[in-house]
Formats: sequence, C-alpha cells, structure tokens
Amino acid sequence: MLFKLEEQELVVAHGRTRWVGRASREVEVVLERMRTAEIGRAMHAEAAATALGLSADASLKDIAGASPAPWDDLMHAHHAALSELTAQIASLGVSNHQPPFAGPAVDPAGAAGRRHRWRHL
Repeated sequence: MLFKLEEQELVVAHGRTRWVGRASREVEVVLERMRTAEIGRAMHAEAAATALGLSADASLKDIAGASPAPWDDLMHAHHAALSELTAQIASLGVSNHQPPFAGPAVDPAGAAGRRHRWRHL
C-alpha cells in the first residue's frame, strides 16, 4: 500500500494527469486485497485472543502482552512495524488528498470502516 500511495503521489506531483486514474485504480486494488486479508487476520486474531483468555476483540498489543516467549517479542515487533507503516500511509494519504490540480483523489482509508480495523494496533 505504501508503495502504491507513493507512486500515486509522484504521479500527481509531476502533473502526469494521464496516469492519475490508473494510479488511483491500483490503490483501490490494493485496498480490496487488504480488505480480503483483513477477514482472515481477524479470524486468526480472535482465535489467538480467546486461546490466551482475552476477549475476542483484543488488540495486537494485548495479544502480544499475553503471549508466551518467543511469540511476545515477535508480536511486539510486529505491532511496532504496523504502527509505523500506518503512520506513513496516513501521512501519504493526507498529502494525496491535496493534489495541485483538480484531478481525482483516492481515499487511502478506503471504504468507511477500514479505520476500525486498525484501532487494534
């Protein structure tokens, strides 16, 4: 996702209006793949959380805290990496919403509801 948003930003920044539509569609393709992957991730996270005696909607940070070694360190590192990527994607998403011309913009958060999935970070 980060690559596609950076690619879109470069297309917009250089005034390559011919490619804005394609770049936007590619971002949408990645968003759809993320939505599909999210379903599987949510099922696995729920199973892991309940196996650890946590509520089914426990955050990754909570799951990491309740996990035995070496999984705790692995999940804490995963949480940190996801948090950093989320911040980078959010930053690019904001800049991509402010094109220097009146071309189409893409909502990097995707359909309403994507943000709720990231609340668990």
